[in-house]
Amino acid sequence: EVQEMPRKATDYQSHDSDLPLRVKLWEKPHSPGPLTEDELKQFWEEGFVIKHAVVPVELVDSALESVESLIDELATKLQKAGKIQDTCSEADVHRRLILLEEQFPHAGVLLHKNGVLPQSFQELWAHRNMLDIAEQILGPEVAGHPVWNLRCKTPDRTNQGQATVPWHQDNSYFHEEAWDKLILTAWVQNPHPVDTCCVNSIRAKSVHRLLGLMVWLPD
Repeated sequence: EVQEMPRKATDYQSHDSDLPLRVKLWEKPHSPGPLTEDELKQFWEEGFVIKHAVVPVELVDSALESVESLIDELATKLQKAGKIQDTCSEADVHRRLILLEEQFPHAGVLLHKNGVLPQSFQELWAHRNMLDIAEQILGPEVAGHPVWNLRCKTPDRTNQGQATVPWHQDNSYFHEEAWDKLILTAWVQNPHPVDTCCVNSIRAKSVHRLLGLMVWLPD
């Protein structure tokens, strides 16, 4: 059986002019939910919206604690394997993986490939307010992407480029059938001020409405 080879992303460049019309067809009128009418309008016009107090801070803290536990398990395995001398158990969740990578450069990659989805992340992902916002944008039929990765962004000096992700669109990871579908992305900010938890967004107006970035922040 001969199967058609998947097309490249560049094959779709000729359809860029159709994208504003496609986005217009995706737009839905405002319905009751966490997003106000103005916030929903901003999402459709600019490709993102910042919403405060969507999820409890305690839920985000629980997710961070899960990350800390995964790092602790990784440190124990690396020490038992003779890859590191110090498990850096006194360091907090924001510093410990960096210290481990100073001893074993690809520690973050091992964490990325672990494939464990903690219960706290499931509860964060499926929080009622998150789902309500998703329904305001997508409609009542909401399906989550099945792939789970914990990709920790450690400095280049310790990860040797393994955690460096340049500007990109996530549709490059999807099958071609999803390239023209509305896929919502949520960014939940770490509620504790740290220099490394920033995220930048490009307003969709300036790039022909190519981005669909949703930013949700707790207080």
